Amino acid sequence: MFMDVKKRTGLMTMNVMIMANENEVEAMIVRENTITARERNLGPTASSLLETNNFLEAEVVRLRNELSCTSIRIRALENELRLFQLQKQAEMQLSASTEQVSFLTKRNEVLGKKCEELVEKNRICREERDDAIKLVNSLKREIESMQAAVDLRLVDYKRMEYELSTVREKERMWKLEKVELERKLSERVLLFYLICNILKQTRKR
Repeated sequence: MFMDVKKRTGLMTMNVMIMANENEVEAMIVRENTITARERNLGPTASSLLETNNFLEAEVVRLRNELSCTSIRIRALENELRLFQLQKQAEMQLSASTEQVSFLTKRNEVLGKKCEELVEKNRICREERDDAIKLVNSLKREIESMQAAVDLRLVDYKRMEYELSTVREKERMWKLEKVELERKLSERVLLFYLICNILKQTRKR
């Protein structure tokens, strides 16, 4: 900012100098014309006036050369100022780009850490899923084994139930046969007692 103001001040100073030099040249030209007019009127002093005229012409040439150099210097300063402004603009763009790159770098670091955390969580979830699948498969095998055992037990139960029913039926039949045998035995015993009594009575007679 200070350099910018300084260059602008230099340009203003050069413009003032150019205007002053132009005014000085115009004044010298006026003086030259005046001296030329006086030289026409003054014959004896023609040589001195000629010297003065030559001196003034030389000064005019020197001032014109100086004015040309000053114009060149002004253009150089203007170019330098334009280059300075372009450099300043480029530095500002570079600074903004650097800040943006720094921001993006930090954001990428944060995103990278989050990605690493997500990858680790995903790995843990996959391991837990695999363990759960293994546990489910193990439980499924145990359930299938238990189901097979239960099916065998059901078959055994049905077989035992059938055998028990058969035994109960046989027991019922045995009881009926026992009652029938007891009845027949009682009848035979009674018949035997009757026969014995009849025989006794017959012997008594």
